[in-house]
Amino acid sequence: MGQKCDICGKPYSFSESLRGALVCTECERQGKNKKADPVFAASTQQSTTVDAADRSVGVARQASARYADAYTVARAVNGIGVFIKVIGVILGVLTFVAGLIAGTQTEGSPKFVLGGLLVGVIVGVPIFVLGVLVSAQAQILKATLDTAVHSSPFLAKEDMERVMSL
Repeated sequence: MGQKCDICGKPYSFSESLRGALVCTECERQGKNKKADPVFAASTQQSTTVDAADRSVGVARQASARYADAYTVARAVNGIGVFIKVIGVILGVLTFVAGLIAGTQTEGSPKFVLGGLLVGVIVGVPIFVLGVLVSAQAQILKATLDTAVHSSPFLAKEDMERVMSL
């Protein structure tokens, strides 16, 4: 009973592992006796290296997919911004044309033409500016993503180029 466990060093009642190492029953119960086995330790290290390689490939795929999704969102937000700008221009032009038509219908009154131009600017410019702001936000997102992709430890250069669509 004066012997010590080969794993934890505590004096305890012993059981003998498969390879002859003396381990206490507590270490045996916790499965630590396998760690004392050099064959088990070598196979664990090898499988850990393979598992780590598989894990890093999986992480790279997940990161690529996440970045690709984020770029898709950025392109969609940019498209929404362009759509809003087009709507702003169309509404401004339509309002101005309505003022021109009203001016010609009322014996060429310049008040209606000038009013149509003013209302067209008041309607179209804020909507266009909103579209510019939305598109700018998309460009900021793309720039942030470019930085994240470029500094990602999970992606190789080829993956970075593919994700950024370069």
